[in-house]
Amino acid sequence: MNSRNNLLKKIMETDFAITEFHMYLDTHPSDSIVASKLKDYREKCKLLKKEYESKYGPLSSDSKIADQWDWIKDPWPWDCQCASTSNRENAMVEGGLF
Repeated sequence: MNSRNNLLKKIMETDFAITEFHMYLDTHPSDSIVASKLKDYREKCKLLKKEYESKYGPLSSDSKIADQWDWIKDPWPWDCQCASTSNRENAMVEGGLF
């Protein structure tokens, strides 16, 4: 797994933990330890996303970046690493997309 994928994995794991903390706090609102962890994880996720976007570009269309259209530049997540359009089309046919 390359560094880009590792960073994305860390972001997804942190986002998942944030969601879990929220759900826990829905039923345990007075748990100050988990509330503190939630705050820490939000900051960690913010830093991870900032790092990712500085290296690889925006994660979403509402990311805070200089060029509002950077998020539509190649490669798209579903684009394969094919050498040519014909290879890409062949990969899609073989993969059952057509």
